[in-house]
Amino acid sequence: MDSLCWAGGHQSRVSYTEGSYYGAAYIASYFESLPGISRVERDTFYLAYASSPYNTYPLINISAYLEGSAEDPELIIVGGHHDASASNDPDYDLHWETRKAQGADDNASGVVAVMEIARILSDPENGYSNKNTIKFIAFGAEEYHPKHPGYHHLGSLYDVMEVDKNDENLAAVIVLDMICYNPNTDYIEVISDNNSLWLADTVLNSAARYVPDLITNNHPLPDVPYSDHQSYQQYGYPAILLMENDHPWSDDLPYYTRNPYYHRESDTIGTIRFSQLEKVTKLALASTALLGEREVITSIQAELSNNLKKNETKLSVSPNPFNSGTNIQFQLRQASKISIFIYNLLGQQVAPLVTDQYYTAGLHAVAFDGTNLPTGTYFCRITDGSFNNITKMILMK
Repeated sequence: MDSLCWAGGHQSRVSYTEGSYYGAAYIASYFESLPGISRVERDTFYLAYASSPYNTYPLINISAYLEGSAEDPELIIVGGHHDASASNDPDYDLHWETRKAQGADDNASGVVAVMEIARILSDPENGYSNKNTIKFIAFGAEEYHPKHPGYHHLGSLYDVMEVDKNDENLAAVIVLDMICYNPNTDYIEVISDNNSLWLADTVLNSAARYVPDLITNNHPLPDVPYSDHQSYQQYGYPAILLMENDHPWSDDLPYYTRNPYYHRESDTIGTIRFSQLEKVTKLALASTALLGEREVITSIQAELSNNLKKNETKLSVSPNPFNSGTNIQFQLRQASKISIFIYNLLGQQVAPLVTDQYYTAGLHAVAFDGTNLPTGTYFCRITDGSFNNITKMILMK
């Protein structure tokens, strides 16, 4: 991440700057150093509608391929944009060429996650065997730029147009963008349109199973267009976004406080929550590995849909609001190991009510004593290893 943020001393990856070209070259060189990667492509494109002379300046996507072994492999894309912005700082449009836009969270974080996933899955010593082809991509020109105002997500748009033109067998896209600013706790949101819900469930299932200490959102999932997943969705491909919050400029308490460094020079490594970066990378790694191993639509979608229906954990609190004590009620469709935790508005765990306790199928209740807690809003989270559910609790004394 440090190499991307400093960008050869330029401390900026704003499009059309020397730092942006350094960043692209660094990512390409990194991909080329991985022994299991079959090829690395530098896809250069130009924007005819950019102001002169920038309409003649190249923008670059960097793609690395881990070829699938199936006779007719499907294509899985895992990507994040490598450009940066400081558009929320004063006079950015006039001084963008000299801004120190390191873009640590937005979006060196997503790019280093993609690079690490590529390293792990492509390393022959790890023994990963993928039937489907995995394409790791660092997109150029995702951000707003004063030399082509009104246009963004351009690297992913270029890529999906090529995918569509070449009739590639694209089955799933996972985009990582702004994944590790959070002063409260380790939290990530899965963002999806209706066409991509099976893919979102793949990721949510992976979170519960492989990264249980990472808090995620749950259905109904937000559907916002703020990153490169939108380009693929517009062409009808399943695509989801992993982001620290669906509106990073807004609070989402108790799990997220708005990012004051968003699109500013102050978005530096010092603002990063590295525990969250590690966990989100693990989540994307597990999800990508699963997609790469299986026949994506026919097996994973059906399997997850059935499992989620079977394992769904219904959660309620009664009475609610409550004075000092209440009952946490949950219904299981099948026997499971259950954990129940209580969080305050800051996302801090205040009570590990149940930890990995076995319950039979059916309706259960656990008493909760809030006598020693102050009046306020709390959140109850239940997980059974494959499903998460969260509900609000109000303590009034």
